[in-house]
Amino acid sequence: MKKIEKILQSLALAGARTYYVGGCVRDELLNINSKDIDIEIHNVSEKTFIKIMLALNIHMDFVGKSFGIYKTRLDGYEYDFSLPRTEVKTGDKHTDFKIIVDPFIGEYEASLRRDFTINALMKN
Repeated sequence: MKKIEKILQSLALAGARTYYVGGCVRDELLNINSKDIDIEIHNVSEKTFIKIMLALNIHMDFVGKSFGIYKTRLDGYEYDFSLPRTEVKTGDKHTDFKIIVDPFIGEYEASLRRDFTINALMKN
């Protein structure tokens, strides 16, 4: 079993719902091999996610504390694991916003922040 399958299976056993999102979904539809894969994790806490990854001996880089994104390389592929988040505008500049990471907001609420292009694609 590939490492990613072990991760997804362990997350599912913990109650998580996981989705491939963005460009990797597009690439699959176009029959293109994607090396950069984004997975959004719903319905488990960040603490549970980290505990599962550590138990599977998966090394991750926490690339965006405020964004809830973890990077890892498995079996020749780069994976970005993210937790659902909302963004609240706090000012007039494009950088003026607050990020709220919340894996329990649900798929609908989480998808509202995604633009209506490739990023909006989700696959269970």
